[in-house]
Amino acid sequence: MKFNLLLHHFLIVFFFLYHYSNIVFFLTNSERKLPNKSHGIRSVGGT
Repeated sequence: MKFNLLLHHFLIVFFFLYHYSNIVFFLTNSERKLPNKSHGIRSVGGT
């Protein structure tokens, strides 16, 4: 029972870190494109 709880908690932390790193990676990528396009994040939605 305790092991299942620990595993469940580990999975939540893992998924959180995974999505967090994806969001950070996406933000840094869009920031690199900012000098080219003035609207920035809006250009990502436009493509």
